[in-house]
Order: sequence, then structure tokens, then C-alpha cells
Amino acid sequence: MSRAYTIEEVHEIVGGSGFALSSHDRQEIPYLDSPVSGSKRRDLIFRFAARKTGDAPAAEIPDTTPPWVANPLAPIPVTPALVALGRTSMFTTGVLAMIDGQRSIVDVARELAAAWGVEPARLQDELRAFLARLPAS
Repeated sequence: MSRAYTIEEVHEIVGGSGFALSSHDRQEIPYLDSPVSGSKRRDLIFRFAARKTGDAPAAEIPDTTPPWVANPLAPIPVTPALVALGRTSMFTTGVLAMIDGQRSIVDVARELAAAWGVEPARLQDELRAFLARLPAS
């Protein structure tokens, strides 16, 4: 159940899972209310109490294995996610091949841009973001 539910949906799920709601309410409470920083936030909190009244029906868990993984003879489709992964892998491989302890971000961007037919300035921003995620040492 990896999704966000409204409080009304939560109440329905509780009711459909062998529980009876005995009470529920909502309340706004202060959060991170600091007189020193001058900032504060208020959060809306929902609470409920429920009593077990019966058994919940068995949950049906769908099989999320793609058909081309389940059947190794099935063709693998070209999906947008696969294309994006290929670009990311190509970028990572290209960048790592260029890092030699001598080249700068500008140098790497210039060489990759020439090979890939793109603007070096665009690659510089991507390189900076990529390299910022790597450990410094």
C-alpha cells in the first residue's frame, strides 16, 4: 500500500479490514515553533481509535513482474525509463572515462560536447550536478 490516502480513505480501509471506528478527530498543532528563529509551522494531525470486530479479507497481491522478465523469450520493450537509463549510463561512462586527474569540468564538457554534438555549456551544468553527488575523497 505504497501511496498516500485521504483520511476518509483510511477510515474506509480500517472499516474494510475487520475494525470498527470508535472515534476520530483532527487537530492543528504547532511544529518547529522557535522564538529564536522566528519561524514556525502548524501541522494538521488526524487520529482515530478502532476496535477489532472480525477478520479482514485476504489481500490480493498483484504480480508486478514485467512479462519480459517472467518470460526470458519475450521481447524487451523500449520504454522511456529504459531510454533515460541508457542516457544516464552513457553520460556516466563518458564522464568517468574522461576523468584523469588533469582535465577540468570545462575540459570534459568540451570533449564530450564535441563527441556528442551538444553545447558544452549544457554539459557543464550536468557535470557539476553529477560530480557534486560523488564523495569528495
